[in-house]
Amino acid sequence: MRAKVIINPRSRRRGLTQIESDLRRLLRGHSLDIERTQYRGHAVHIARVAAADGYDRLIVAGGDGTINEALNGLVGSNMALGVIPAGTANDLATHYGLPHNTRKACRIISAGHIRRADLIRVNGWYYATVGGVALPSDVIAKAQQIRSWRFIGRVLPRVLGSQLYALSLALTFNRSCQRTSKLVLTSGGRKMYVDAFSLTVANQPLLGRRFIVSPEAATDDGLLDVYIIANNCSRFARWQTVIATTRGKQHNRVNVTMLQAPGLTIESSHPVTFFGDGELLLTGSRFKVEVIPNAVSILAPANREEK
Repeated sequence: MRAKVIINPRSRRRGLTQIESDLRRLLRGHSLDIERTQYRGHAVHIARVAAADGYDRLIVAGGDGTINEALNGLVGSNMALGVIPAGTANDLATHYGLPHNTRKACRIISAGHIRRADLIRVNGWYYATVGGVALPSDVIAKAQQIRSWRFIGRVLPRVLGSQLYALSLALTFNRSCQRTSKLVLTSGGRKMYVDAFSLTVANQPLLGRRFIVSPEAATDDGLLDVYIIANNCSRFARWQTVIATTRGKQHNRVNVTMLQAPGLTIESSHPVTFFGDGELLLTGSRFKVEVIPNAVSILAPANREEK
């Protein structure tokens, strides 16, 4: 195995600086070339160069944001993606049953079992888990703001883990209720006009490790799973719907629309921000969202008992 390893030194994991030596010890016998990211977008460049140089594995030690960049560098190549989960939510790792323990994660990488998975592409940028606009973008923006605070911005993510997003939700909910997102959704020639409090486009069920936004979503079905909470109800009703999402029980609520489609166009009368894989990706008034089937190979357990 010839592998390029990308390490995000700003990851939430304690002692991340020790991962390099751990990887060399645990994956001895394999050819490893390790690089640390130095700036936003660096993982894209590292992955693209690795793909051009013929590496057959790309191992990422970081969170969903670092994985997102790496995916955008390796897509279209023959490299398989291995993950050492070290982020805040680790949604992709959770979905595939990838352990946080470095030794166990390396064992899965060495085993070489591959799962083919779809990716979602929005205006040319790829993501693997969940994306969307309105409320969840507000929550991501608040989480990023918290991380930028002096001292506490370094401590809170380590202490709270994925609960950072629950805190961000509590801090942004009322403000999000005051905003309207009147959108036009087009799929298969049919239009839908919605005033969305929250809109997600999912490739897997989980968002922020505890919100089951699309219980039926699958990473290999060639479909987008769209989940909309409408603005046409009270704040309390919207809050109840958000809470129901933590149990995946929101499908029968009157302010909820759920649908599946191979592609979707989202248009807004004013610029909005689209998030994906826990990061704010794009700002605009029109988003073309589509599934790219079998776009990536992920090194994952053959079954959950391997964890």
